[in-house]
Amino acid sequence: MTKTILKWAGNKSKVMSKISPFFCSNYDRYLEPFAGSLGAYLHSGVDTEQVFMNDLNSEILNLFECVRDDYKKVCNLANQIDKSKENYYIIRNKDREEGWSETNRFEKAARTVYLNKTCFNGLYRINKSGYSNVPFGSGRKGEVLPLSEAKAFSEAISTVRFSCMGYLDFLQIAQKGDLIYLDPPYVDVKDPGKEFNGYVGGFGWSEQEELITECKRLHGLGCSVVVSNSHCDETLKLYEDFEINIIEAPRYISCKKDGRKPVKEIVAVLK
Repeated sequence: MTKTILKWAGNKSKVMSKISPFFCSNYDRYLEPFAGSLGAYLHSGVDTEQVFMNDLNSEILNLFECVRDDYKKVCNLANQIDKSKENYYIIRNKDREEGWSETNRFEKAARTVYLNKTCFNGLYRINKSGYSNVPFGSGRKGEVLPLSEAKAFSEAISTVRFSCMGYLDFLQIAQKGDLIYLDPPYVDVKDPGKEFNGYVGGFGWSEQEELITECKRLHGLGCSVVVSNSHCDETLKLYEDFEINIIEAPRYISCKKDGRKPVKEIVAVLK
């Protein structure tokens, strides 16, 4: 099974075998409005060439499209970059330079995967000005992007159609017979009303409620809808009109060993 080329917080690669059994068996197209690193799609086992992936993060979508179009070029550029701590900060701060927005898309893609593989814990984070601000990691041995991994990834996404827009706008393409998997920013179990301010935009409780309304609209169109979220009293209430399934998912983000224990999540379904 092809792996994503990125290290990514919340990556569904390890847990998709517990989620995909809730997918319907008959569908025409597969849609993901919160595509992330593509870990979910690559491990979903979906069987259709009509795949539509969307995410608000234009930087990673550029990487995916460049690897799809010419993986050798991305590999050559990324693997030539010096992986020292000093050079890491030079490369990281490229987005602060005048004219960066006009830089060749393949050079941008090489920078994206380089930072992802050499930064602290594979995090993606930008400040309020839109600049990358993740510190250097402990270093990476070997190539930033091995040619064999990039080739396999490129082949696996060869027919994927990518878009970069708000999920509600993206889901306007939905139609009867679609299988739609949604992996939105999770509700904070310690503070359910807290807004998620991740790498792009915010996602608070009102957006969680808005998501429920949209899922019901999609179901009314004749789509099969599957949603992942955290497990707490608030989400159980939020998804009360869905078929709710509970799974255990691994956690790798915490720097403390005790923070990496499996946690409960819900898989809510409207078929």
